Amino acid sequence: GLTPQSCASVFKALKHNSSLKKLDMSDNEFDQEASEHLADMLSFNCSLTELDIEMCDYEPKALARGLLHNTTLNKVTVWSKKSIIAAVMDLRKEEGHTQQPDPEVVRCENVLFRRPLQW
Repeated sequence: GLTPQSCASVFKALKHNSSLKKLDMSDNEFDQEASEHLADMLSFNCSLTELDIEMCDYEPKALARGLLHNTTLNKVTVWSKKSIIAAVMDLRKEEGHTQQPDPEVVRCENVLFRRPLQW
């Protein structure tokens, strides 16, 4: 697998990429910096529709931040969606959203993302 520094470099390079649709970064090493670059890439990238980061040790809050600002992803494969959902709900609270959707609804309907998102 890739080192955390290599993962961060990939995410930085893809930040403004407009052609890549699917990215499989599964089974690679992430650290805090790589997680932040992933979130940054997800916030700006306008072409990526599928992301696989299963078996990666990402920072859930960073990933949640990127997912909340992304408008193109429709499929995300992660190791534990519970940690991502919890992080999304925490971020929504921090941003002043007072009504929190039920986690079961989020898991099934992805209300937080305002679009269908396959897990």
